[in-house]
Amino acid sequence: MTASTEVPVGGSPETQAIIDACYQGNWSGIESLVAARREAAEQALDSFLGQADEQGEGFVKAHDKSLQMVESAFDKYQEALESVSKAARSQASEEAKKAATMLAVASFGIRSAVVAMEESYLSYGDSRFPIINLLTNLGERYRACKVPPESWKSTCNRYGSYYAGGVEEIDKSSEKDKPGVPERRATLVRLAELFQQLSALSTIDPRSKYDDLLFEVSGCLIEMSEAFETYHSHTFLTGETSSPRINLIIKVARGVIEKKYDNSVLRALTTDLSDELQGYLKELDRITKNPQESEILNDAIADMIDVMESIDDGLQSLVALANGEEVEQAELQEALDILIESGDVLTEVNQTVEKYNESQSKVTCPGCGAVHEAGMQTCTSCGSPLPQPLSTGPTSSIEMREGAGESYDEPVMTTVMQELFDKVEEFDRGRLDGDLFMDVLDNFEQRIDVAEQNLNQLHAPEMPEGLDVEQRAVSKEFITIAEDALSLLDIAVAECREGIVHLRHFATTDEKEAKQSGMQLYYDGIQKMWMVARAQKRVEAFIAESADMLGLDGASQRGGGGPTAPTSLSSRFSDQM
Repeated sequence: MTASTEVPVGGSPETQAIIDACYQGNWSGIESLVAARREAAEQALDSFLGQADEQGEGFVKAHDKSLQMVESAFDKYQEALESVSKAARSQASEEAKKAATMLAVASFGIRSAVVAMEESYLSYGDSRFPIINLLTNLGERYRACKVPPESWKSTCNRYGSYYAGGVEEIDKSSEKDKPGVPERRATLVRLAELFQQLSALSTIDPRSKYDDLLFEVSGCLIEMSEAFETYHSHTFLTGETSSPRINLIIKVARGVIEKKYDNSVLRALTTDLSDELQGYLKELDRITKNPQESEILNDAIADMIDVMESIDDGLQSLVALANGEEVEQAELQEALDILIESGDVLTEVNQTVEKYNESQSKVTCPGCGAVHEAGMQTCTSCGSPLPQPLSTGPTSSIEMREGAGESYDEPVMTTVMQELFDKVEEFDRGRLDGDLFMDVLDNFEQRIDVAEQNLNQLHAPEMPEGLDVEQRAVSKEFITIAEDALSLLDIAVAECREGIVHLRHFATTDEKEAKQSGMQLYYDGIQKMWMVARAQKRVEAFIAESADMLGLDGASQRGGGGPTAPTSLSSRFSDQM
């Protein structure tokens, strides 16, 4: 098989000259052309990375992934040059043409990587949405004639096509009439229209026109997030018991028993929950060695230990099933019965603990009966001294939280985030040395680096082969959810990192606005991570509902598999963030 006679197009005149020489067999000219290009590419990369280094360590860390892509693109270009040089030395015409094609692809790879780096750089700003920052920054350069009109228009058209494609996906989906989906579709239609209007803007249009359209885009992104949340709340917060996780495992186990569901799904779900239960049981055992003052709480702890041990007992039979071991039908049924009963009991115990925790956060005035938050010294109604608790018992730390409804929307304050905010306040009040505060910020930035490395290892699952139309629709929905979750995590990590940048600025300038914006950005990033944590459970419940759709509970003998087991998207971040 011979190489194509059509001459490839390179990304620059200098690259094109080498490609043409390969197709013309100009062996003597190739060596000098390649040597010049090799040196020029080395200088270009050194200059590019040097400019990045001049921006400071924070800039390099923030854009590390994009910078690596640029380096990789230049490496591939150098490899292609070496292939061209090797073919020229042996005067191998067909090999030279293949190498020329590699060089053409590599030259455009450099251009794409640099554009991606530029977008990464432009995606930082005041908005919580990177796309708004990108368009704001790019728009400023466009109006100042620092970028060609094609860059602005192609960027707007690319996003417009993306949102228009989202409308088409919804129209084809069997889920299009479920709560939240019509609202999402309407928002996508509006976004596609807004990007058409943005693309049509010229350099002479006033900035206010750009800002007005971007303000509308930002509002649409918020509406789309809310619609997405509505859909998943409806889809995922249902189950055979009041515990979504237990319900999921029961349905997947039945599917495995009927050989309609892959063992790996059940293995992932059961082992994860079993490991988590063991951690809870160790913590509860530690608590029982120091009994609480409240009998209600002591009873709840005992009940929680019993129910968790029961759930774990039931899980072991299912773990064995997932591992391909022979398990008696009666033993499997007993395990499922245990889980069904235990799921509701676990919810009841958690509710008892929640009520106790709530009672510990309130104090009643002995004078007038008014209820206040714990910690207040005097009654705001009558001025009487309020009773102060002698000690505090365990609160949500002994709950196995997985509830439903409003609990998914509550803001989260993690221990790590509280640690950061405490250090910020200590520095602001002069109780923490500036150098030590910078060390604290360095430590948190390292945690973000670890979180970002973990994020880079996560990928949405691919569409399994051999599925029918209905199964493909189910798998497509799951893949979309996973992609959305990964995008949200990407934004969350970026917001946390930007928050640290603002706090560094506060540390050197004492600007209170930088302090507040830094804390807010970090807080917003953490909330997004917990949105994914909540969505993770909804993804699992979605698999359970998908099992129903595919007949895993019924008598249908249809073959084929379902979506693959969900990778834990949020657990990679909770320890660091």
